[in-house]
Amino acid sequence: MTLSRDGIKKQFAPGEFVLNESYKLYGDGRFYNIKNDVLENKSLAVDKLSSQEKELKEKFQTVLDSLRKYPTYGWIERLAPEFDSLVSTHARIELVAEGFNWSEGPVWLPKEQKLIFSDVPENKIYEWDNLDGLSLYMAPSGDTGIEKGSNGKGSNGLILNPEGELILCQVGDRRISKLTSLTDSLHPKFEPVITNFKGKKFNSPNDMDYDQNGNLYFTDPSFGLGDGKSDIGFNGVYFYGKNKKLILLDNAIKAPNGIAISNDNKTLYVADSFKEQPKVLAYDIVGDGKVTNKRLFFDATELHKASISKQSPDGMKIDDKGNIFFSGA
Repeated sequence: MTLSRDGIKKQFAPGEFVLNESYKLYGDGRFYNIKNDVLENKSLAVDKLSSQEKELKEKFQTVLDSLRKYPTYGWIERLAPEFDSLVSTHARIELVAEGFNWSEGPVWLPKEQKLIFSDVPENKIYEWDNLDGLSLYMAPSGDTGIEKGSNGKGSNGLILNPEGELILCQVGDRRISKLTSLTDSLHPKFEPVITNFKGKKFNSPNDMDYDQNGNLYFTDPSFGLGDGKSDIGFNGVYFYGKNKKLILLDNAIKAPNGIAISNDNKTLYVADSFKEQPKVLAYDIVGDGKVTNKRLFFDATELHKASISKQSPDGMKIDDKGNIFFSGA
């Protein structure tokens, strides 16, 4: 069998490495004699290494450790072989930032090549990139002082609209807003997108997603109210069209949280964080602001029972292949 150049390249797993003219050590522990094994077909077994090879591997490992910016935690459990096409078998989990109270709503900003995310109780959004690390992106983020007697909580879910503008679920202000100006991190300016349902204030907008036509779907649970009372009287899932029309899709979910729209605009997914029956629900989208066939898509009860933190399904995202990712137990 012969391989094209692309075929040969696909045999090599991505990763950091140290090498000399004869040996190569990857960050995940693969160790090759590249002089005898040019295509890196078989990693050298630890118990078969000579004393010289062991010494060299230790030196290589010292160099690798000095280059790593971030510590590695946990492991990736692979329950199906299909997962290997999504996440490299040599991937590891790195802790890039820590010290937050309640981190939520991560969004990647492609133009700036940075990650931003909310710290809800701190009323802040942080930014991180691989060059400069962590810094404050904005404060306040979700409680700007317009809501009398608010609990001080900031933004939760974040998303970029079709125009690339930042849209925020503002828990303290109990609305969804658009960032209009950020001259510096301490003076953000916002414009309200939607503030109420039939004249009554939202509970605490949590998460949102745009469909392919630019319509907005969002959840409004009561998590952010604390001891406060809901003006609406229920937890809702909503549709907000490009025509500025707000439609209630479902008011019977105990704890609506994460939300996502399928790539073909045919299915709505909603995470229910209700601890007695944690699950992901699905609906058929039959028109703008119209859903039907509400059904159980994934029952997370057993995951919840087996988990340490007793976390339920939360935020959701769908990749370009249609795979659904959700945080949870």
